[in-house]
Amino acid sequence: MMIPVAVAITWAGGIWFIALVALIGIAASAEWSRIVFDGSKVQFAVHSLAVLIVTFPVLKYSFLSMIALAAFTWSISLLIAGGMRKQISFWTLLGVPYIALPMAAFVQLRQSPENGFIAILWIFAVVWLADTLAYAFGRTIGGPKLAPVISPNKTWAGLGGAVVGGALGGTLVAWFAGLGGLLPLMLMAGVFGAVGQIGDLYESAAKRRKGIKDSGSIIPGHGGILDRVDALLAVSVAALIVGIARQSLNNPATGLLIW
Repeated sequence: MMIPVAVAITWAGGIWFIALVALIGIAASAEWSRIVFDGSKVQFAVHSLAVLIVTFPVLKYSFLSMIALAAFTWSISLLIAGGMRKQISFWTLLGVPYIALPMAAFVQLRQSPENGFIAILWIFAVVWLADTLAYAFGRTIGGPKLAPVISPNKTWAGLGGAVVGGALGGTLVAWFAGLGGLLPLMLMAGVFGAVGQIGDLYESAAKRRKGIKDSGSIIPGHGGILDRVDALLAVSVAALIVGIARQSLNNPATGLLIW
């Protein structure tokens, strides 16, 4: 049910997509607050503000200005946290970049004047098929553990499945969309499949530090929002970097997809 809704809202674009991204970001902020800050309302408020700043281009700020505002907001949060606790942890420092920057990346990619919808759909396909085949390969092949201290269930076979799944998902969307350059898109999608697993491991490390299994319970039987989007967070930023490097800040979707 969630996948068709996400695709439909992505197709609609505009304020609908921005609102979806902002809501996901705020929900993820609440879960991150629970994981790292013991549910601190102050930290949750600061995280949510940063998410709103970077996801609402309707505020007429440029992308870089929004990032600067988010950084300023985070600096204020560190001052607040410094008054509440003796030291600022590694996890505290990475909280806002981990959530807000990917939200901004999604908005910037979707708002591209060309290929915005296809770019987001391509990212969805890469991550969803990577996750599916990572699970399938890990369960059926097993073998050596990838990072046993962080995530005991992840295996090197699962990572291979993520690469294969990512490549398959990216290639299928590119083919259906009539894009050229299928080989570089396939290779990049495979790399992004692995990047998504790194995002998954990062969230797992934060949860293990806290001693919890799920980031939340908002999705019955599937954990929290962060458990569902951890790979998407990492891949969205990687996709934006590629898009900007190959095209421009104003049209990253074309830089990502047109080879």
